[in-house]
Amino acid sequence: MGSFLESYFKGKSTKHEGWRRPIAMIWLEKNGIDIEVFERRAKKLYDLGAMSKLKSWLLSEDDIHFISYTAERYIIDYLIDRNQDIQDNLFSINGKQTDARLARGGREFGIEVTTINTDVAEWIFIERLPLFLEEKGYRFDKTIVVSYNLETITDMLQNNSIYQYIQDVGYAIIKNDNDRFQQLMIGLEKTTRSYSCIVWEHLTDKAKPLKSLDYLVDKTLQTIERKKQQLATCEESLLFIGVNQVIGMHPVYVNILSGIGTGGVHYKEQINRLEEELRGALPENILGMCYFVYSISSKEPYYPLKIIWRDINKTLGIQL
Repeated sequence: MGSFLESYFKGKSTKHEGWRRPIAMIWLEKNGIDIEVFERRAKKLYDLGAMSKLKSWLLSEDDIHFISYTAERYIIDYLIDRNQDIQDNLFSINGKQTDARLARGGREFGIEVTTINTDVAEWIFIERLPLFLEEKGYRFDKTIVVSYNLETITDMLQNNSIYQYIQDVGYAIIKNDNDRFQQLMIGLEKTTRSYSCIVWEHLTDKAKPLKSLDYLVDKTLQTIERKKQQLATCEESLLFIGVNQVIGMHPVYVNILSGIGTGGVHYKEQINRLEEELRGALPENILGMCYFVYSISSKEPYYPLKIIWRDINKTLGIQL
């Protein structure tokens, strides 16, 4: 395992070193991270000669771009495995095509994959801070609890200072600097639990407040607007939206979004309302849309998929 990625990364130079390197490089070195599926997804691009897309994905200096490319590659490959009439658009020029296309009944439909990255700052913070601490030689043989303010790290990302903030937090932890913790809106608790790990909590709330379903609809429509150029290249398209960074740590959102695909009985009213609002809001050139959550170690989506069709009388028999 890791042979292709080891070969690919060998001799590659990056803008940042150490804890700021492309995250795939770091995963390769870590024990306990299952990247077998991830590696197969990457090798497929290499075998198909899609070197530019592969470089943009694996060597991205931007964690947001990495997350977006990962979501795209996982769901496109998943759909192609189940539908022989879906083809990758690996060599689109300046992103002016949809990510894939579906040939059905003498017509061609676009397939576009995107993500809602509302809480991506949280992912970056949780993924990168332990790497900084490890690089600086910080060791702990007990569990520590790091509490953080979600609005603070979101602001840091928007101001392009999230990595400097992570570094500042890391040095405050190393020095156990309580004054600096207050300035950075960080809490640190050293427990007596023998397992050496970091437990993450929100500083002001033990659970992240659930945003309304209107929030999810608004973010979905903003995402569609952002993809208008690609979607315009086909008369009609399907849109797949990754929501790994939306569900965050809130179990209610998890249940609602998973319930769409599983047909679960919990939160049925919220699910029905969400689907109705989206059907009424989707542009005419989008036949339907589907939320998905992926897992790095699995070739299957985390939850069963279900397309929300704009018109339930106008659907495609796509295998999910």
